[in-house]
Amino acid sequence: SIMVKETLPSVPAFICTSGLLDVEYRLIVACRTGTIYIIKNGKLIGTTIELEARPTAMAMSGKSVMVGCMQNVLHSFHIK
Repeated sequence: SIMVKETLPSVPAFICTSGLLDVEYRLIVACRTGTIYIIKNGKLIGTTIELEARPTAMAMSGKSVMVGCMQNVLHSFHIK
């Protein structure tokens, strides 16, 4: 069954998760347009991250998100 549903302005390519559904959770979504959206507790946060190229991979370690892009660049972001 679907627990939470959210609509994004772009097509998702990669999704990373953090937290617990019952307590507090975040979804970090990298889209094909090169934009990263953050969903916190089922609500889309107004803060977005614009990449200079399309993402090719995304990984999360703790509160850090690493995103590899098509221009041979690796970005690292800290999620509060």
